[in-house]
Amino acid sequence: MNLQLPAWLAEWAGGQLDPLTTQPWLQAAAVACAGLVLAKAAAWLFQVGVKWLTRRTSSALDDQMLGLLNSPVMWSIQLLSLAVAGWMVITNPSAAAFTERVLLTFVAVVWSIFIFRASRLLLRSAAAHPVRFQMLRGPAFPLFDNAVKLAVFFLGAWMFIQVWDFDTTGWLASAGILGIAVGFAAQETLANLFAGVFILADKPYKVGDSIVLDTGERGVVSLIGLRSTRLLTADDVEITIPNRQMGQAKIINQSGGPHLKMRVGHKVGVAYGTDLQQARRVLLEAAAASPYAVKDPPPVVRMRGFGDSSLDLELYIWVSSPLEQVVASDDLFERMYVALRQAGIGIPFPQRELWIRENQTPGAR
Repeated sequence: MNLQLPAWLAEWAGGQLDPLTTQPWLQAAAVACAGLVLAKAAAWLFQVGVKWLTRRTSSALDDQMLGLLNSPVMWSIQLLSLAVAGWMVITNPSAAAFTERVLLTFVAVVWSIFIFRASRLLLRSAAAHPVRFQMLRGPAFPLFDNAVKLAVFFLGAWMFIQVWDFDTTGWLASAGILGIAVGFAAQETLANLFAGVFILADKPYKVGDSIVLDTGERGVVSLIGLRSTRLLTADDVEITIPNRQMGQAKIINQSGGPHLKMRVGHKVGVAYGTDLQQARRVLLEAAAASPYAVKDPPPVVRMRGFGDSSLDLELYIWVSSPLEQVVASDDLFERMYVALRQAGIGIPFPQRELWIRENQTPGAR
C-alpha cells in the first residue's frame, strides 16, 4: 500500500504552520487538534443528517446506516491526523512508516467492523421484507450470515496485508491447492449445499406442501435444509432426501397452484340400458353427501366411453387440501357403491362364455 499520503500531508501542513511556529511538536499538536475538531464536526454533521433523513423517509434503515457510518469516519480522521503528526515529529523515516502502518491497521479494523455491522443490518432488513428476499428466511439465513462474516474476514485480512506489504504469492498458491483438495473431498456436500440454495431461491416447494416425486415418494415437506429435504409420509415416517436429488427430480407439488384444493376422481361402470341421467343424479347426490367434498367447485360426473360390458362414468369431487386425498377417496368409493346399489343400478363385471370343443378320432362316428 502506498503510504505517501500522510507524509505529503505532513509536509504540506508543516509549510502552512511555519509562519506560526517552526517547532515540530507544536505543529504536530496543532495537526492532532485539527483532526479532533474535524472528527467532532463530522459527528455533528452525521447527527444532523440522521435527523433530516428521519423526517423525510419512512424507513429506519438509512438512519441506522448513517449512524453506523459515524464511528468509522470519526476514527479515520483522528487516526489519519495522528499519522500526519507522527511524520512531523519522528525524524527516522522507518519509525514514522511503522507508526503509520500501526495507525492504518486500526483504521482497517474500524472499517471492517463497520462493513460487518452494515452487511448484517442489510441482511436482516432484507430477510424481514414481507414479499422480497424470501430466500433469506428460515434455514438459508445462517448460510448467508456466515458467508457475510467470511467475506468481511477476508476483506479485513486483505487490508491488513496491504497495509504491511506482505508477499502473498506463496499463500495464494497454497490456498489454491487447498481449495482444489477440499473441493474434491467435499464434492457431494457442496453439490447438496448449492442445490439447497437454489431450491430456497427457486421455491419449487415450501414447508407444508404435499409433493410427489418421480421415484414414488410422497409426503408433506417438513423441513428444507441446506443439505437435505425431509418429507413426512402418510405412515408418519420421515424421509430425508439429499438436495442434489431433489434438484434433479421431477416434483409434483399438489399444494401448488392458485389454491390448495385438489381434485379426486373415481371411475365406475353401469350396465348397458341404465338411465344415464338417473346414474348421474345418484352419483352427484352421493358426492354431495361426502363431508370432504367442497361446494366450490361442485362435484361433476363425466362419461368416459363404452366399455366391453358397461357404460364408463367418472365422478370428480374437490377436497380442501391434498392431505384429505386418501380419506376422501375411501369415503367416496363407499358412497358410490352404496348409492348405486340402493338405486338398483347394477355395476357389471366382465363375463366370458367358454366353448369346449371335443376332439373326435378320425373315422369315428
